[in-house]
Amino acid sequence: CGEGGLVGGGGSPFGLGSDVGGSVRIPCAFCGLCGLKPTAKRLTFNWEDFRTILNHEGDYGILATAGPMAKRVEDLVEVCAALWTEPLFKLDPRVPPMPLNRALLEETRPLRIGWYIDDLVYPAVCPSARRAVEMAKAALQTAGHTLVEFRAHAEGIVTLQELR
Repeated sequence: CGEGGLVGGGGSPFGLGSDVGGSVRIPCAFCGLCGLKPTAKRLTFNWEDFRTILNHEGDYGILATAGPMAKRVEDLVEVCAALWTEPLFKLDPRVPPMPLNRALLEETRPLRIGWYIDDLVYPAVCPSARRAVEMAKAALQTAGHTLVEFRAHAEGIVTLQELR
């Protein structure tokens, strides 16, 4: 929360945080900021083993990832453009050598967006989260995008229906 408070309070134009379960996204929500949780390994911590949620050997859970936060989406774009460059790719060979593709950001064609609410969620989704997903779906459909419901699936995961 310190980095989010610093950026939100005007002490820094942007910040970088680590995120597994919301450590970039939650401070951004509380501080009125924009945040991005990139795919794991898109930015580097330059850790030897890319730590995970429990940070110890044998934990093969969710990988921690670094993500930027700023007051405007345009600032996030600039941060990513500055970071996703050849020097970063040389610094850590595990980071994919993929610079920011600004052309993709300027495209206006409709997107195909997958969504889900209930699959693999325990305890059940709260009404406000369900409403937020429904509102986002409606806004995206109104903007001309195609929304496709999907079922998240992972081998060995017990679904909510199986728990009942």
